[in-house]
This record gives sequence, structure tokens and C-alpha cells, in this order.
Amino acid sequence: MRSLLPVPGCGGASRSGRLLTSIGLDDLDTLIGGGLLVGDLCLVKHPENSMFVRHLREAYAKEGSTHSHGIFHAQALQRCGGKCPIIATGESAAAAPYIRCFSSTAEGADEDDDTFSTLLRNLGTLLSGEPFAASCGGPKNLLRVLVDDVGSMVWCAPERLVGYVARLRALLRHSYACCLLLTPFGSSKAPTQVGYFSDVVLSVDEVRRGCSAVNPSFSSNDGLLRIEKLSASNRVAQCFPPSSVYGFKKKKGRICIQPLHIPPTLGDDSTPHVGCQTFLNF
Repeated sequence: MRSLLPVPGCGGASRSGRLLTSIGLDDLDTLIGGGLLVGDLCLVKHPENSMFVRHLREAYAKEGSTHSHGIFHAQALQRCGGKCPIIATGESAAAAPYIRCFSSTAEGADEDDDTFSTLLRNLGTLLSGEPFAASCGGPKNLLRVLVDDVGSMVWCAPERLVGYVARLRALLRHSYACCLLLTPFGSSKAPTQVGYFSDVVLSVDEVRRGCSAVNPSFSSNDGLLRIEKLSASNRVAQCFPPSSVYGFKKKKGRICIQPLHIPPTLGDDSTPHVGCQTFLNF
């Protein structure tokens, strides 16, 4: 039914019967099969203060604003500096970007109730009504979910994270929504099993320019993008990119992703070489 109902900013996937929406970066859409499928969960592992993730976050929200999608941006209260900005509330919140911040020290919270559980309750309430619920009739719209700093102790204990991500995926499967989970390398204690419940898994590695340890072949790029997993949900044929490792760089204010062109490791030395036409004296 999802492929039959028109949703602004979504198109039909050629490899499946589900709706497809852009992640915001054209080059990344091409690599992951045209974009994110509605109902998919994308996990992005990145270093702290990543330039790529900053542009991805902005492009993801900007793409939703262009098509009047709902945007649910969840942050831990510590990441917001103690403030909780809400750009849109009330009836207009479904069609405008807004941020919800969650604190593990909220008044009236149960000791066994994690912050991620509060996030799921808020998200479940939003997805159970129009225009995001798949079971309800009427016009439909897409909700773009973005969760920062997944794996942090502010959200929940590491051993509970896998269960919460599984519940989040179930919410997405029964609604018109897609989700980006961002987890930093340094502060994150997210188990590796989180990737099992994710449909798309990406890993970002920034390259420090001028560092002597950087491979000269990567000097023209700002970082490396690794595709660890691609969605195969309800697909007749899974999408396989030409490579799993790509280079990216910032060019004219946008992120450009391109294949790596690694030259052969040949150098000049004093060792004599024998050509094919050289006479060999046995």
C-alpha cells in the first residue's frame, strides 16, 4: 500500500514496491540504491565533530523542509547545552522541523525508565496518528527521524540499546518514516549488534590534512566513507555498489563522494631491472 499512496518528496523504488526518499546528498543516494526506503533505519558511525556528518545532518533536514516533511530531531540534553529549542509545536509540528531534547534526570521519571524509552514513547505517539500512520486513511506525509549521539550513557545503558533499536525499527516499519542514527566513535559504547537491526550502515573516517601518517593516495580527500551494509528489505535484487570504500571532500560548499583512485606503489630505486627484450645469459 505504501507504493500506491502518493507522498510528497517520495518516489517508487525500481527494485522493490516501497517508497524511496532522498537522504539529502545526491552522491550518497546513488551509492545506497537511490535513497532511503520508507521504513528503513540508517546507522552512521563517525568521529567527533565530523564535517561529513554535519553536512549530512543539514542536508537531511533541508530535504525534508523542501517537501514539507515532518522532522523529529532528538538530542541528549547534554549535547544541547542544557537548553531545549523547539522550533515548531502544536499542529504545525507535523509539517515543520523541530528539535526535542531528552534528559535522564526528568522529574517524575522512573528509575528503570531510560531516556531512550521516553524517546520511543514520544515517537510512537507521533507515528500513531495522521499523517504518518500506515493504518490510517487520508493524505500521508513522511516523518524524518534523526537521533544524535546514539550509544551515549545519557540515552540508556549499552546492554539495553539493542532492544530499543529493535523497537525503533518496528515503529518505522509500520509508519511513513525513516531514521538516521548517528553514533560517534569516541564517546559511543553502542554494541555491534545495533548494526544487525539497521538497514543501512555507513562508517565515516576523517583525514587530517598535513599529517605525515596519512596515505598520499588519500591526500586529495577530506575523508573516507565505508559502506558496511545496504538495505535488502523486500527487494527482488539487492543493490551492490562498485566499491565499498569511497573518498569524499568538500567542494564549493557541498560534499562530493567519488571512487578512490589509488596509484600503484612504484618508486625510483637503484635496483637494476631486466626488460622483456634483454638478452639473458644462462
